[in-house]
Amino acid sequence: SQRTTKLTDTITAQVVQVLPNGNLMVQGKKTAINAGEQVNIILSGIVDPRLIDPSGNISSNQVANLQVAVAGKGTISRSDNEGIINKFIRYVF
Repeated sequence: SQRTTKLTDTITAQVVQVLPNGNLMVQGKKTAINAGEQVNIILSGIVDPRLIDPSGNISSNQVANLQVAVAGKGTISRSDNEGIINKFIRYVF
């Protein structure tokens, strides 16, 4: 199976460390449910506080060392982890 994901969302993050140069290490997590599939989005990165806008937002393209992990649980995820024999039997029948 193949799945393509495009993610456009707002995720709240918290400062977990202030680096010696004043930059902020941030981490955030969001859980969303879509079509019976639970998706966890986890992100972390380094933010220059001067780039944060007056409302407290920053675009992902301004986050250094941005790491995003997307993990899901549900029907689609189960079929991704299905064994080769089960896939073959489902294909034949």
